[in-house]
Amino acid sequence: MSKEDWKLGWTHASPKGENVRTNIINPLISRAAAVALAQCGSVATTRSAAWMWASIVVTLLAAGRPAVVNAQAQAAMPLYAPGVNYSLPSVVVTAEEIEATKKEMLAKNTIDVAIRMAETGGPRVGVSLVYRVKGPGNAPVVHDYVSEVYQILEGSGTLVTGGKIVDATRRAESGVNGPGFSGKDIQDGVSKKLKKGDMVLIPAGTPHKWSDVQEFMSYTVVRVDPNRIVPLK
Repeated sequence: MSKEDWKLGWTHASPKGENVRTNIINPLISRAAAVALAQCGSVATTRSAAWMWASIVVTLLAAGRPAVVNAQAQAAMPLYAPGVNYSLPSVVVTAEEIEATKKEMLAKNTIDVAIRMAETGGPRVGVSLVYRVKGPGNAPVVHDYVSEVYQILEGSGTLVTGGKIVDATRRAESGVNGPGFSGKDIQDGVSKKLKKGDMVLIPAGTPHKWSDVQEFMSYTVVRVDPNRIVPLK
């Protein structure tokens, strides 16, 4: 079989009108059957097995062809995507910085402080530190645009998420999580006790509150601001 016939075999027809079965599968079957017959002596069994193996080979060859095409397409693509800033610096927040921020927050009785808020080429992303004292939790809140990821550093508490805020009213825009609203309580929310090492993702628009803090808690909050409302820091 010529190289050209092989290529045309993928379209199921060669210049001679022969299809893939004639050009590729049948030769494979004949060879596989001859070998199997010499070993087993059963024409029916060996030819059935040959068909199976020939089909597997053709399937693998067909599966490999799109991969070659994709690789060629990728090679033709420009290295750098348009509109992407490839020079943005990374941002490091050390454990020592988190601990120093906590001490300052306790001294000033400030429960939520942004440590960093940086450009990422898309949404702004920041790291904040929050603490909660033992006792009843806070009022429920919703952030219109900012999503949050908590990681508990110490302590434990019960977080309620989802549901609907009761008697909701708009609140003043926050410098750490943007605009949103608050209320008296959460109806039909889901409660989950969190402890040191646990993480939770709270999408923008999801009601949430601490219903109870069993012991002093501190946790980092990664905040994602797609509308770039929260100031850089």
